[in-house]
Amino acid sequence: MTIQQRSGKAYRRKIALPLLCLLMLLSGCSSKPVITKTEYLFPPSVYLIQCKQTPFTGKTYGEAIVYLRLVQQERAVCASRIDGIIKWSNQMKQ
Repeated sequence: MTIQQRSGKAYRRKIALPLLCLLMLLSGCSSKPVITKTEYLFPPSVYLIQCKQTPFTGKTYGEAIVYLRLVQQERAVCASRIDGIIKWSNQMKQ
C-alpha cells in the first residue's frame, strides 16, 4: 500500500465522523412541512345545465320551419350559457 492510498483512507475516516454529526444536527433544524391544499373552483351551476335538443318529428315543410325556430332558440340559450362560463372564467383569472 502506498502512502497516498493510506492518507486517502485516513482523510475519509477523519472527515466522515464530523460530516455524520453535522448531518444529525441539521436534521433537527428542519421546519414544518408545507401542506398545499387544492381548492377546485367550478362555474355557477346555472351554466352547467345540459342544453335541450328537441328531436324533429315533423313531416311537412311548415313543421320544419317551426322546428328550425325552436332549434335556433335552444341554440341561443346554449350560447348564452357558454358566454356565461367564459365571463366567469375571465373573472376568476383576475
